[in-house]
Amino acid sequence: MDIESLDPPIKDYILAFKSETDTRIQMLEKQVALLLEELRLARHTRFGRSSEQLLHEQVLPFSEGDQVSVDLPPSADESVTVAEHTRRKGGRKPLAADLPRVESLFDIDEADKLCACGSMRTKIGEERCEKLHHIPEKYFVEVQVRPYYACKKCDGSSDDHASPIRVAKVPASIIPKGIATADLLASIIVNKFCDHLPFHRQEQRLSRMGVSISRTDMANWAIKAGRAVQPALDLLCERQREGAVINMDETPVTVMGEEGKSNSSKSYIWLMRGGKPDSPIITYHYRVSHAATEARHLLEGFSGFLQTDGLDSYPPAIAGMSIIHVGCWAHARRRFHEADKASPKAGVGKEGLDWIWRLYAIERELRSDLKEGELSREQFKRDRIEKTDPVFRDFKAWLLTESLKVLPSGLAGKAISYTLSQWDTLVRYTAHADLTPDNNAAENGIRPFVLGRKNWMICGSPDGATYASLFYSLIETAKANNIDPFNYLMTLFHFAPSINSATEWARLLPLKGMYNPPGPVTIPIPPGLF
Repeated sequence: MDIESLDPPIKDYILAFKSETDTRIQMLEKQVALLLEELRLARHTRFGRSSEQLLHEQVLPFSEGDQVSVDLPPSADESVTVAEHTRRKGGRKPLAADLPRVESLFDIDEADKLCACGSMRTKIGEERCEKLHHIPEKYFVEVQVRPYYACKKCDGSSDDHASPIRVAKVPASIIPKGIATADLLASIIVNKFCDHLPFHRQEQRLSRMGVSISRTDMANWAIKAGRAVQPALDLLCERQREGAVINMDETPVTVMGEEGKSNSSKSYIWLMRGGKPDSPIITYHYRVSHAATEARHLLEGFSGFLQTDGLDSYPPAIAGMSIIHVGCWAHARRRFHEADKASPKAGVGKEGLDWIWRLYAIERELRSDLKEGELSREQFKRDRIEKTDPVFRDFKAWLLTESLKVLPSGLAGKAISYTLSQWDTLVRYTAHADLTPDNNAAENGIRPFVLGRKNWMICGSPDGATYASLFYSLIETAKANNIDPFNYLMTLFHFAPSINSATEWARLLPLKGMYNPPGPVTIPIPPGLF
């Protein structure tokens, strides 16, 4: 039946119904597409590889002598030649040469050394293999003896200005009148904040060794030690602001006993990584929120480049300050990665990753030349701008074109929208040689705290959170400067009680070229203990 032959009221009703039905079908198709995306992404998250490493990063070694192309990677039907590279030899690594070695001889019986012909067999060689042993840690008590001296002849009456009794001064201790020594404190704190062993587990381990130290004592010692070495962190924060770049990130933490907040509410640990490139400084700061005012307070006195993720708190935090905000390409890449994994076939997500891969290829090539001394810092900066500008221009044009084609609420639409909204900050990393395309330096820095949080779960008090941040700062900065955390903290705790000036504190900062303690720290190990 021809719809045109129907009566006008009926015709209008049918056309309106068809239009409404078509609109509803389109809406449902969009909902189905979004749900399918979410399902595919959830399946990939649950069962697929969690790494965001691109295939191009796996096949391109970027080693010395490689010629890196910054063109788009070839399509599936094209062939590609992978540059030759040296593969690392597998197998077990040799034991460290500086480990003590004890030889054990496994010889045959004397009777077996006699040959059937009647002659003695002669040694013609030997076989050597190494086995690694472990001696469980041991604890001992140092009894500090201070003899008293007095004059029996005059009872000290000849010296009116001094006590008649002489005794040596009490050795300075970071926890006066306590049983904790510098080495014991260093061990407890490294166990918790470096190896993620909570105090209650340490209490159990010590108990098995016959040592009784409660978790409460450990927590109180950590807070007292933290207060004693607070000047070291303050000085580190000052040095951190002297660099041209600061990377920042934040992560939630639950802190008990905060004033005006419930015990289930979130507080935050802010991470800052800065200082000079050859002696990086990593600091952690406990704050009750991740508001802009917190970030602004942490950045006071700094001028330079601030590289972060897309958190809304950062732009208002640096408003009016001499700070240039730089974005993170890793966060943009993550969104295209999700769009790619949620798509049944290569599409916008894959193309977006290919564009970002160009930028990383340029970075790797030039950064390698800079490291090898083939480029000066200024030449590196000029070459990077020259090579990335065309990619930025074409990439943005592609984003604007694709934004008109994709579903805004879909993963691809969200990836494009995020990248365009962050565009001005994303392209700024070429302005300084110390900047990289992403904020991974800060994200890697926050990881030790996150690992520890999974083990100890909560901070028992605001003071506990404050000094946990302090010890994470000292330990992670020491690690970043190739300084052993235990030896560093033991040395710091040993000399801290006798430090009287900022110059002395500066000698104890865990930084390359600066760490210069007044002398070695020795533990009075009794003979025969090991």
